[in-house]
Amino acid sequence: MAEKKEERKISPAIAIIPVGFGLAALGAIAMAALAKAAPGLANLYGKVTDSSTGAAIAGVTVTIDSKTTTTDSTGAFGFSGLAPGTYVMTFEKEGYTMVTGHDITLVAGLNELNVSLTPTAAPPATATLYGTVTDAETGLPLVGVIITVDGSLVQYTDSSGYYIFSGLAVGSHSVKFEKAGYNTETR
Repeated sequence: MAEKKEERKISPAIAIIPVGFGLAALGAIAMAALAKAAPGLANLYGKVTDSSTGAAIAGVTVTIDSKTTTTDSTGAFGFSGLAPGTYVMTFEKEGYTMVTGHDITLVAGLNELNVSLTPTAAPPATATLYGTVTDAETGLPLVGVIITVDGSLVQYTDSSGYYIFSGLAVGSHSVKFEKAGYNTETR
């Protein structure tokens, strides 16, 4: 008589997500999947937020050792199947101060790390003022015209009558044009 082999059953995980359920729920489902670490290995999950507002930050590049991932719309990230031990992590996104050299020691099983990034201050907007000074009658460029901006910044026109002031604050400025033999103009 032939011996009957017992067949193993599979148990698939199926998620049916209604339309409009949202990415936050998908992130939670993904984190739940990370919760079951392989025996002896570590899983790491967490959330990245803005230190000023507390809001989740999507699109942060998170690196641990040589593995990289990006936070989702809820600021969530996760890594699975890591060997327990100490790792160096990096969190990076344009507009925020990069966090680098963050040490974390992982233990077998589930590990959580939440990080806040500090927004970088945007540099103040600046303006550039430039132009060419010419003789009103002949249209020829004037060399050596003294140009004063706001009573303190001074330059002279070059051989083409050209001048330029960079790094000025955005807004209105007083500009004075002077040259011996010509009327002084202030604008």
